Amino acid sequence: MNRLITYALLFTFCFSFNLLNAQLSKAQLLKEINKIIYYDAQISYDQVPGFILGVIVGDSTYVYDFGSMETSSNTFISDSSIFEIGGISKVLTATLAHLLVEEGVFDYEEPINSYLPKEYRNTSLDISIKEIVTHTTGLPRLPHGIGVNEKEANNPYSHYTKNDFFNFYTNYRTVQKDQDYQYSHVGFALLEYAIEHTLKKDFEEILIEKLLKPLDMNDTRINLNNDQNQRLAIGHNIIGKKVKPWSFNSFEGSVGIKSSMDNLLKFTKMELGLKSPDLYSKTKQTQISSKHTTLDKNTFIGLGWHIIKKKHCEIVAHSGSTAGHRGFIGLVDETNTAVVILSNSENGMNSLGYLVLKMLNNNWKKIKKKSL
Repeated sequence: MNRLITYALLFTFCFSFNLLNAQLSKAQLLKEINKIIYYDAQISYDQVPGFILGVIVGDSTYVYDFGSMETSSNTFISDSSIFEIGGISKVLTATLAHLLVEEGVFDYEEPINSYLPKEYRNTSLDISIKEIVTHTTGLPRLPHGIGVNEKEANNPYSHYTKNDFFNFYTNYRTVQKDQDYQYSHVGFALLEYAIEHTLKKDFEEILIEKLLKPLDMNDTRINLNNDQNQRLAIGHNIIGKKVKPWSFNSFEGSVGIKSSMDNLLKFTKMELGLKSPDLYSKTKQTQISSKHTTLDKNTFIGLGWHIIKKKHCEIVAHSGSTAGHRGFIGLVDETNTAVVILSNSENGMNSLGYLVLKMLNNNWKKIKKKSL
């Protein structure tokens, strides 16, 4: 989450209709989205080669593609195009951890050290799984000295190994208890290794088994097959130049997952209770705010998710970025509405996501609660 989130919430938005009570067609909704893109979000197609936007309104789902898979290409983005989702990976990892808590495999209050091999424990740190998924461990965003291992520009995790990570973690000494919110990739890297060690399987294998396969999310992976690599959108940096996809020797569960619009809409529908009711009943707790963040006065942290409290609703959201991609998921459970955006550019998309979600919810004014 970055400052664009705060800016987006401060935009003055002039639409007077409530989509929840209006029967707009896909074309009519696109017209309103184009107004937001042009007048408020001000997306530059010179800087953003392409993006895809998914909207959920109750039982209806709409997908709109803009631009192409790479600059000056005639290959258009579709809902099966694959993108790096960066920090949104943490939502999937936190959801997996919550399912393991529900199964009794994990305990939120247990120290993470108890789920790690003895040689990888830091006995001077008393960090729980709950503190990891709420970003309240006090651990830094990234390990100190990670840049020393960066042998390729804009590929920070390719040469940073598991041994490098635990050399940092086992020697880290400055964490204090009762920490305030501090967004940390390090905590989720620890969680990934704890999941692997506890279940004696590869993290990606566990993620597929427990979460992705039940939701039929077959294009959400860390390691892509040949067909999926063909559908991976070419990333572009902030000035529009092509960049290579990130590769990983660590931090996969924190920022290393890739996905498609089709798959993230399936996940979002589950988070709204519109799909897989059994999973929804188990994971609904991840959307409950736990602690205030330092982002702004209305933003709290749930279990992996960020929660923005408005007068009449709560917005559950997370964004993600890599060297060449951006992603956004935002949903309002009370109204069964959500917006998902995936882009093949480093330029931010959060403001567009929040503005479309704001339009769907009548400018955050009093809205009709969804029926149970």
